[in-house]
Amino acid sequence: METPSLDNKEIARILRFMYRHDSIYKAGEALMAGDYARLGSGNLHLSILERHVTGDVRACLLSAEALKFLSLTPDQRITAEDILIEVVESRYYPRMIQGLVRHLVITACLAAILMLILLFTTMGAGISGLSLQSYSYLVSWTIVVMAVGAFTFLFIAAPLWSLIVSRRALLRLRQVSAETLGRWGGPASIDVLVSTRAIASLWASSGPSLRRVLQRLGPHDYGRVESASASGLAVFFSPQFNLDKTETWTPAVLDALAIVGDGDCVEIVENAINNGLRPEWRAHAADVLAILVERQRFERDSTQLLRPAGGKEAVNLLLRPLPASNEPVQNLLRPAGEDEI
Repeated sequence: METPSLDNKEIARILRFMYRHDSIYKAGEALMAGDYARLGSGNLHLSILERHVTGDVRACLLSAEALKFLSLTPDQRITAEDILIEVVESRYYPRMIQGLVRHLVITACLAAILMLILLFTTMGAGISGLSLQSYSYLVSWTIVVMAVGAFTFLFIAAPLWSLIVSRRALLRLRQVSAETLGRWGGPASIDVLVSTRAIASLWASSGPSLRRVLQRLGPHDYGRVESASASGLAVFFSPQFNLDKTETWTPAVLDALAIVGDGDCVEIVENAINNGLRPEWRAHAADVLAILVERQRFERDSTQLLRPAGGKEAVNLLLRPLPASNEPVQNLLRPAGEDEI
């Protein structure tokens, strides 16, 4: 059973800003009650989360949480993984700028309305006919000065508050999305989850998700992980990452490299063995290294052009072994004769 990312208190706080008749509001109530059969369709939450840059971040939070408990079709799983990767990768700037502009516009409108009210009030009171010592004159213009000062302060405070709120909201959305990615993520999500290691508040959510993704890898995933993504796992062996904190990651990463690693990962494992890998993991690492070396040789041989061993065929005919064939790559391949075709 999946563990909720949002507690009931946090969901209740989100629902205060939503209409009761919205489908996402009902999904929030279902999350609070633990009644996941009433969460709505997967397409609903995917469409909401897809608008994570310009849409309501509160609705996106509930949708990211709901996706964790829904049963998705294979096509929906692929779409969910793509969207969740985008959310985890997203940066604060678009939403922060959007919130900043919104606050400035609202503050400017309020300032203009207040100034108009004060202007008509002072004109109605006949200030023009009053002396400078008039009590009404002083009170009116004192209010004007205080209002101008207050709105000048708001022009400074509102943007700062907007930046803080937007940053916190988007960070929370990225955290929930990273945890949901642990449910639906495949090989394509490895790279983005590894890239969050430098953000401690985000790594607390994406780290366990990365572990779940690595545990789900199987032989069918070989070739589906880009070389750069597999090589990115090398960070868990680097002294800069502090090996004392990655002891529990060592077997998981080695197992993953044994499944999806390619020839480019040979140097990574060699460096790990020679530069501080704990003795209890060196035997495992050596086994993984042997697998990677064989793959490196296979990848190199599969790109070589081979000449036929002999026969009536033209000596300038070059053959390439097929990686998917059952023929050992070290054997020379002969072209088939016309009677064999």
